[in-house]
Amino acid sequence: MSEEEMRKGQGGRAAGPEPGSEQVGATEASAADPIHQRCSCMVQAEHAEINQGLAGMVQAERVELNQSAALAVVARDATVKMGGSLITAASNLTVDRGGSQWLVAGEARVHQGGAGIVVTRHAHLTDSKVGILLAGRVDGKVQALMSTESALRFGAALGATLGVAVLLRRLLWGR
Repeated sequence: MSEEEMRKGQGGRAAGPEPGSEQVGATEASAADPIHQRCSCMVQAEHAEINQGLAGMVQAERVELNQSAALAVVARDATVKMGGSLITAASNLTVDRGGSQWLVAGEARVHQGGAGIVVTRHAHLTDSKVGILLAGRVDGKVQALMSTESALRFGAALGATLGVAVLLRRLLWGR
């Protein structure tokens, strides 16, 4: 495979810098071209598109992760397709067959995906699994370990139990 073919991303756009241009290192990227099969610790751009790549922190107005992984994503609009991240925060978030440990969004659309914790005003979930779902409104079919109501009940019960335990400890041992 030639060097030119290796730089080509999806849709034929060059994924790396052209020969003779400034080389973007493996630690930081801010290119308009998509990142394809590369690793970057920090990506800052107006539009960040990562295809089959790995990134530490991705910060942009619009982020697209396609078969990629990121430690953290912060964006106005974020799309994750068959990829994932530890934390994804966006105003508008779409996840298609992907997931994240934490999804924080104004509006979240998840199709056949999963998340540990989802915090959103409006969740559109289709065939998805979520550990804890904290949402103002939920549309679609979702399997949640805890909904907003059950999380509040669990928190109240845990707080009451710990309060009683501390009170008993002080009464019995005088501390």
